[in-house]
Amino acid sequence: MTKYYDGHNIGTGGALISATEELYDRTKLIQNMHGNIMTPMTAFLVLQTMKTMGLRVKHQSASAMEIATFLEAHPKVERVLYPGLASFPQKELADKQHRNGMHGGMLWFDVEGGDQAAIALMDNVMRPWTLCENLGATESIITACAVMTHANMVKEDRLAAGISDGFIRISTGIEDPADLIRALDDALSRV
Repeated sequence: MTKYYDGHNIGTGGALISATEELYDRTKLIQNMHGNIMTPMTAFLVLQTMKTMGLRVKHQSASAMEIATFLEAHPKVERVLYPGLASFPQKELADKQHRNGMHGGMLWFDVEGGDQAAIALMDNVMRPWTLCENLGATESIITACAVMTHANMVKEDRLAAGISDGFIRISTGIEDPADLIRALDDALSRV
């Protein structure tokens, strides 16, 4: 409930699903003792933000495609993964599963130069980008995963999970994609 459903970084919520009846019973006992229900205000806010979810996701998907296309042609980018790109390894599957070519707002790329280039990119990227460890918001968010979200992983494990030293994750928001691309291009020119 907290990412794309909310979209505004104002609520906390989710769902817990149990694989076994025993786990379900243990979870229900803890829920009964501690509670895990959204406050009425949080539930109200999530209901309000869900009203614009369709519009937000359509715009985020279109913007992500523009950004991915730009990055794929950039000389300082080694590879781009976005389900809308023809180069995406599972493009055919993505097209079957994603309605109307809406492939979402998430994409990732490898910046040439590894973790030092990733850090330099984070140091130089300007607004409208937001530098943080989140996703699914109306703000466009950029993260250097090897030195931020996954910094506590052993390098070998991180690499085995597909997160290279120069791995950059983007969560596209609702800003003008031309502004986002301009800021990315400027930051990449300083790497």
